[in-house]
Amino acid sequence: MSGQFLVQFDIGYADTISVPKLILKNFKEIGIKPNEWSFYCLISYLQADGQEIPSQPELGAMMGLSERQVKNIIADLKNKDMLTVKRATKGSGPVYDFAPLFRKAIDIEYA
Repeated sequence: MSGQFLVQFDIGYADTISVPKLILKNFKEIGIKPNEWSFYCLISYLQADGQEIPSQPELGAMMGLSERQVKNIIADLKNKDMLTVKRATKGSGPVYDFAPLFRKAIDIEYA
């Protein structure tokens, strides 16, 4: 292996989030766009890490997008029946629920 080296990182499973195979397998048929997928991954990470979901401007900054783009992503996901948004308690941030996205992937897979 002249001139080559291998760097191995062992971060373990505690620092990972899982991606449902049915969504990946049926990505095109589901109709999820790249920015919508990025939003899903970011929210999944924040929820798995136990963090409170930031405001839409903050989410936009984290994704390299404007607040308007984040609002459009959320609206598009809701309109395509892939997302519901709820308020947990007064004064807390929104709760993004991707259960409809999972249902859509299951429906496509087993149609």
